[in-house]
Amino acid sequence: MEHKAITDNFAGFQGFVEIKVYDGDRLVDVVCTPNIITFTATNIMARTLGMDQSYAPTHMWVGGTDFADLPGVPVVDRTDSSLSSSSDPGVNPIRVRRELPIVARSFLSVPTVSNTSPEQQTSNVVQFTAILPAIPEDGLPSVDGKSFFEAGIITKLGSTNLLFSHQFHAAIEKLNNFQLVYTWAIRFL
Repeated sequence: MEHKAITDNFAGFQGFVEIKVYDGDRLVDVVCTPNIITFTATNIMARTLGMDQSYAPTHMWVGGTDFADLPGVPVVDRTDSSLSSSSDPGVNPIRVRRELPIVARSFLSVPTVSNTSPEQQTSNVVQFTAILPAIPEDGLPSVDGKSFFEAGIITKLGSTNLLFSHQFHAAIEKLNNFQLVYTWAIRFL
């Protein structure tokens, strides 16, 4: 399977999610989709850049359901600031939710032909990665056979989860031994 760089897949978007599906060490599929940067996210990003580390993104939240209950791909509005999608008529019911810790944070800057402004700025990307493991951890029930179609990145502020971004994507069925690697990114223009 030929795989392009994440920045090649989303040359015109400011936010995007890439979900890689692995069967053991073998890459099976890659799902890429634009990501909605919510108004709440802009407030959280400003606080984080202002050195308020209590607002730094900490987890990804993923949702899915039984394969037979798949919704269409609902649209997320920039004003969406609720972690509960159960009120969204396009997602009823969600039967699987997982809160995945962010395991990697990275900055990606790909040199451009001219390596000068403004072209260079289109390659400044911040990425957050979380993993839905092949085998459930901490005694959680298996999600094999479930289909995942929703993801959001959250900031945990005490006992409150603040939705940083939110998106729906084409359904990915989590088969036995499959691991889903979520990479959420924002491009600074």
